[in-house]
Amino acid sequence: CRALSDEGVAAVNLLDEVEDTNDSRDARYRLHQRSNGGRIPTLWKGKGLRLFVSHRDRNKRLAHEIGDALAEFGVASFVAHDNIAPMSEWRHEIVKALESAEAMLVLLTKDFAESVWTNQEIGFALCRDIPIVSVSVDGSVPPGFLGDRQAARFDCVSEEFVMRLYNLITNAVGVEDRMRESLVSAFVESNSFDDARDRFDRLELVAREITDEEERVLVDGYNQNSQLNRSHYLSNKYRRFERFLRELTGKQYVVSRGRVSLQEGAGTLDDVPF
Repeated sequence: CRALSDEGVAAVNLLDEVEDTNDSRDARYRLHQRSNGGRIPTLWKGKGLRLFVSHRDRNKRLAHEIGDALAEFGVASFVAHDNIAPMSEWRHEIVKALESAEAMLVLLTKDFAESVWTNQEIGFALCRDIPIVSVSVDGSVPPGFLGDRQAARFDCVSEEFVMRLYNLITNAVGVEDRMRESLVSAFVESNSFDDARDRFDRLELVAREITDEEERVLVDGYNQNSQLNRSHYLSNKYRRFERFLRELTGKQYVVSRGRVSLQEGAGTLDDVPF
């Protein structure tokens, strides 16, 4: 920019003129994902979908529980009381989270709109045009500009509720590969055999294809994480992980002695002459 010294164009984003097309939604979503010049603030835990949880103070425990439950799906939730490090200037940290979030979860209560902070958080998300999902904690309806969005009803942080909430977030985001990327990330970071089983089941249920990068992450993650390569569930007679890789990549992967590798001399499954 000639008018300003030491300034330049960092990126150019071209968006479809017809905003309701799938390509346009994907383009706008990718623009949000590349916020802050591609630098993701360290306040986000993990590499999954970045979800800002907006809530009143008295619901911080509920926000924390929902955030922990969604982490099993690879979703990285920002809950102000949990994510802001000691001695950090909290207003600045919240703004950084709002600038880099890919979606927002709103925990609605009757007094939600009475807070200046929650109102500004909603306004921030609306201006950035990121997906917003509302959950009604006490039967309240979405206020103001959220009025055209029906809120999900909350009962308790049960497995059924979390699965329903995850599906709502997935539909709101509308970008399948980003959600799959989050599940892959959660799977390779499993901290127990139970995690390995549950997270693999979720990944297998959702994934219909994987990218070359996700394939590499899965192979490296399995070989390096003892909770995966020593999991009886993944490598027993059903050979779940091996079968999963073969079906989604078309390659002759083999799991042997706690390691997954390509069978020597084998081509893809498409090369088999029958």
